[in-house]
Amino acid sequence: MVSVWLAGMVAGLPADVSNGHHLVNRTDKSARYSETGTSSTYDEVHFSDVDLVEKTRDGKDRWYRRDGTPIL
Repeated sequence: MVSVWLAGMVAGLPADVSNGHHLVNRTDKSARYSETGTSSTYDEVHFSDVDLVEKTRDGKDRWYRRDGTPIL
């Protein structure tokens, strides 16, 4: 799905969707966005386009490959 966003627009991107989302600025002007996330001490993010998983435990971020191998 492709959506065109204009200045001043607000959008929410759903969690728990296996198809990743990203923002692309196709103009010659600078773009800014604000991202709001969780302050939970437990979180997990799967990057669908690369072999990467981020796990937050007790407020500390750790990075892994999909097979669970830690990335140092």
